[in-house]
Amino acid sequence: MLYGEEGFSLAFQQALHEAAMSGGYANAPACGKIGEYTVWRKDNDTECYPTVEEAKQSIAESSLAMLGKNYLSSSPYANSSIPYKTSYEIFISQEGDILTGRAYAFAPLEQDIKCDYAKESPAAVACGKYYYKPSFRKDVMFGINDFNAAATDAKEFSENMEACTANLASCAASEIKRINLNGRMKWRVCESSGTSTDFKLCVSTGSKLLFYDETTKKAEIKDVEIRFALSFP
Repeated sequence: MLYGEEGFSLAFQQALHEAAMSGGYANAPACGKIGEYTVWRKDNDTECYPTVEEAKQSIAESSLAMLGKNYLSSSPYANSSIPYKTSYEIFISQEGDILTGRAYAFAPLEQDIKCDYAKESPAAVACGKYYYKPSFRKDVMFGINDFNAAATDAKEFSENMEACTANLASCAASEIKRINLNGRMKWRVCESSGTSTDFKLCVSTGSKLLFYDETTKKAEIKDVEIRFALSFP
């Protein structure tokens, strides 16, 4: 149980990171992707800004995937007979600055009780079963509404870019400067898209979590960034 609690703690934080990196979506929306970046706006006619509920769904699905694959089932301390991914349901709630993830087992889990009747034999045999219904909880300092805030800024960014009469890159730089002066979250261009009409953007939420970084190949406490792309004609 203690290992399961720690496993969920790690899985939930990693899931928050993954949801932010995927722009708040579990699966790519109709706007598609530009490389690894989920597109929130495509040209002038398609918008795919995430809602809080979509972000929660992304976090829940990632939590289940990592709970079963990375943090529990693959551990030498885990019971391989327990189907973690299909045995739990994730609930996410916000109260003040605290985002809470809860994992509940659908039904009681079954395990054998091991007994050794033959003293001369080291092998234990199953002599009964016991049932338990565990649940896990993790609280983190993170605001799920940061996805809404980033989307609201992105909509205004896009509207002002439509009115741009100069070079798009110059207008984008001015918009990012304006947002950073007026808002709590900080924007930046993550990397070049290779075109003059597509922008790959990262928004720092100011929240810090423990997660595994694929770039550094380390588990570190780092800022959570919401990552997405905006495309203009």
